[in-house]
Amino acid sequence: MCGGKANITGTQAFISPGYMNTILLNNLYPSTIYFYQVGNNEHNWSSIYKFINRSSSTDDEVNLIAYADMGVSPIQSGAKATIDRVLARFLSNNVTAILHIGDVSYARGIGTLWDAFMSQNEPTTSRASYMVGIGNHEYDHVTGGNKDPSQAPGDG
Repeated sequence: MCGGKANITGTQAFISPGYMNTILLNNLYPSTIYFYQVGNNEHNWSSIYKFINRSSSTDDEVNLIAYADMGVSPIQSGAKATIDRVLARFLSNNVTAILHIGDVSYARGIGTLWDAFMSQNEPTTSRASYMVGIGNHEYDHVTGGNKDPSQAPGDG
């Protein structure tokens, strides 16, 4: 993401996300529903979201949903069906976390596609822990060679 379109500002390239904030939630109670909202008075507030903190018992099962290579619907065929299945599983099971193991969105530096990808996944990512991994489309390799996971031709 450090080259090409990610270095150009515009709707078909990089769109500044504005402020990025991190918050650490301490002393959460197990098996408790928490409500939250993000935003500010200047740029408006989000809807109110909720999540359930997991049980304190180490004997409880941990249910994960894992997938990879999911793009933006309707540009990448199959994305909408995957999103629908993930949300249905999340709502019908006690899902602890979602793992997106690489090749996230295929936006390739285009800000509007990243926005669309994040919006389409918001129904689950706003309620569950969502962790991503780096796939070959997240690497910034363009010169090939034996360390280039995209298998691009060249000497590296």
